[in-house]
Amino acid sequence: MKNLYIDMDGTVAKFYEDEHCVENMYEPDFFFKLKPYENFVQAILILKRKYSDLISLKILSAAPTIHAVESKKSWVLVHLGDLPGIYCLVGADKAAVVYQETGHVINQDDVLIDDYSKNLIEWREAGGHPVKFRNEFNGQGLNNYNFVGDKLYYDRSPEQLVMDILDICGIEPGERHGR
Repeated sequence: MKNLYIDMDGTVAKFYEDEHCVENMYEPDFFFKLKPYENFVQAILILKRKYSDLISLKILSAAPTIHAVESKKSWVLVHLGDLPGIYCLVGADKAAVVYQETGHVINQDDVLIDDYSKNLIEWREAGGHPVKFRNEFNGQGLNNYNFVGDKLYYDRSPEQLVMDILDICGIEPGERHGR
C-alpha cells in the first residue's frame, strides 16, 4: 500500500490568492476561508472512493499556531470529509513529524505532494517520494530551493490528476480497487 501525504496550503487550498497571506494567516479562521483547488479536491475524493485499498490518503500540513490547526481541520472536513491529518508547526521537517506522530519511518512507498520545494527536498532526503504541486504562483526557484522530480499541475482535470497520481504511485488504473 502507498501512503499519500498531501499538503494543504498552496496544494488543495488556494493560499496565495491573498497577496498578504503570510501576514493574514494569523487571523482566526484564515485557513477555513481559503478556496479549494477544486480539480485537486475532486481528484482526492475520487482516489478516496475508488482506490482506498491501494492508497492511504492523509493531509500533512504545517500551521503557524494551534488555532490555525483547528481552522485547517475544519477546512478539510468541509472539503475532503473525514480525511485523516497530521499537523505540525511551520518550518518542521514533515518526515520527522510523521515519525514522531506515528513511529513510521518514511520510505519510497510514502509520497508527499507539496507546493514547497524545501519540504520536498527534506522528504526525499528522508527516503520518501516527493511530488511538486505546481500552482499558478510557485516554481520560480525562490530561496534557492529548485525542485527536480515528479510534478502535478493545478489546472489538470480531476481525472487526469488521478491518472498522474496512480502513475506516480506505480498503480495501474485497472488494478483491483475499493468501492
